[in-house]
Amino acid sequence: MREIELRMYGQADPPGELRADAAARVGEALQDVILRLTREAANAAGLGRPPRVLEQLGEVRLAGVTQGSTRLIFRLGDPSALDVDPLSGATDRMFTELVTGIAQNRRPAFVTETIAEATGRFVASLQKASPQTDVTLSGRTVARLETGRVDRTVWQQPAGPVQEATLVGQLEALHSDHFRLRDDVGHRIELRRFSEDLALSEQEMDDFLTAIHG
Repeated sequence: MREIELRMYGQADPPGELRADAAARVGEALQDVILRLTREAANAAGLGRPPRVLEQLGEVRLAGVTQGSTRLIFRLGDPSALDVDPLSGATDRMFTELVTGIAQNRRPAFVTETIAEATGRFVASLQKASPQTDVTLSGRTVARLETGRVDRTVWQQPAGPVQEATLVGQLEALHSDHFRLRDDVGHRIELRRFSEDLALSEQEMDDFLTAIHG
C-alpha cells in the first residue's frame, strides 16, 4: 500500500492533534497534487485512461493522525480501480522530485502550470499548519521542509507588469478565508484564499479577524 506521511513539528497544537481546517487544507491540496501528477504520468505514458479511472488511481485518503509530533498518514490510490496501478511508479518518482524541489526552491522540468498551481497551494497549506514537516513516501523519507524558508514564488506563473490600485469600501467576512469588498457605489470584489495569497499564519489570520471585527 502506497502511503504519504507528513510529520509536523513546532506547531502550537498538542502532539497528535491538528486543527480540522488545517488538516482539511493539507489533505485537499495533497489530493490535487497527486491527481495532477497521475494525469501527467498518464500523458507521458500515452495511456488514454478515462478521467474516472485516473481519479481513482490518483485518490488520496486520510488514513490516520497519530502522535510522534503530529503525523498525517495518507493512502494513495483506490484498490478497486485496477489490480495493478500502471502509473504508480511514475507518479511516485514525480512526487519525490517535486517535494525535493520544494525543499530546494527549485521547479523540476516536468512541472506544468497546473501542477505548479497545485504545488503552490500545497506549500501554503503546510506553511500555515507547521513550521517544519518531514515528508515520507512508502516508508522512505523524501525531504524535510522548513516551511518558512520555502519560496512560493517558484510555483507561481511569471507575473506581468504590476499595477497598484487603492480600493476603499466595506470589508465583509463571508468565510474564514473568503472576503468581499463592497464600495460606496455597490461594486463587489471577491477576495478568495485571502490568507494563502498573503501567506498569513493561523495566528496572523486570527489577529486580522479580531482587528476587523473589533
